[in-house]
Amino acid sequence: MRNIGEKPDGYPMVALRLGLADPSLLGVGQGVHGFCLKHTKSPASPACARLVVALAYHRSGVQGLVEKGRGEEEHTRSVSLLKPDIVTWSALITGFSQAGDNNNALHFFRAMNREGVKADPVMVVSALAASAQLAIVGPGCELHGHVLRHGLEIDVMVSSTLIDMYSKCGFIDLAMLFFRSLSRQNVVMYNSVILGLGSDRLASQVFAIFYEMSEKGLELDESMFVALLHACCHAGLVKDGKDIFSRMKHEFAIEPRTEHYVHIVKLLGMAGELKEAYILILTFPEPVDASIWGGITSML
Repeated sequence: MRNIGEKPDGYPMVALRLGLADPSLLGVGQGVHGFCLKHTKSPASPACARLVVALAYHRSGVQGLVEKGRGEEEHTRSVSLLKPDIVTWSALITGFSQAGDNNNALHFFRAMNREGVKADPVMVVSALAASAQLAIVGPGCELHGHVLRHGLEIDVMVSSTLIDMYSKCGFIDLAMLFFRSLSRQNVVMYNSVILGLGSDRLASQVFAIFYEMSEKGLELDESMFVALLHACCHAGLVKDGKDIFSRMKHEFAIEPRTEHYVHIVKLLGMAGELKEAYILILTFPEPVDASIWGGITSML
């Protein structure tokens, strides 16, 4: 396009971001961003903003900068936008969180709040996930207050991630307190509760929650059984885990997936039933994932 003298508008600029997912193309992405700044009237134009989205959200942006120790460049680039829109803020916060740079994810969330931009549920979930990964409850409590002030607790993903954050920070009682305060609970929230209780080896409470779900008539899904088997593994409940696995297949007609097989193989290994675990692996309908072999070899 450039060779034939055509001047690209914002549309091809935005489209180019889809090709910047490879970390090795970081320099190319920065070059395109520079071109955009040079040929548009405002650095806050949609094209420029979405190229910052590309540099932040795609691996060639935040992750590449983080790996090269140049996260401060992305901070400078974002500040250079005269008026970053909600898409740009969301991409920066989500991008840093997904790239594992949790401190910067929280930093940008606070910076956005200072600018008076109202966070949407996606941003809140990313910031909560960053707090959970850091296992620091302080920022998570601040976010909890933000959630309550703006009525975001009605969003399923926000509530579930908030439960997960408290659990991973070691405050399972606060997770349960928040869960019980919700006027409506669904399977996703119950999954988060069971994962949290299971990680703390509170098996009796896990099964109490499971029976509570059954009594409410909630439809159990694949993720729920992953959470239940995960809890059994953490608590060393081999018999209960085998029973859950059997009920999943025969009572609830849910076909096991790799995640289920990993846990049941670990449970069999914990019971010393390595031969049964090996025979089970041989019956799998699809190629055996490395994580499944890892589950059995870890017990040798």
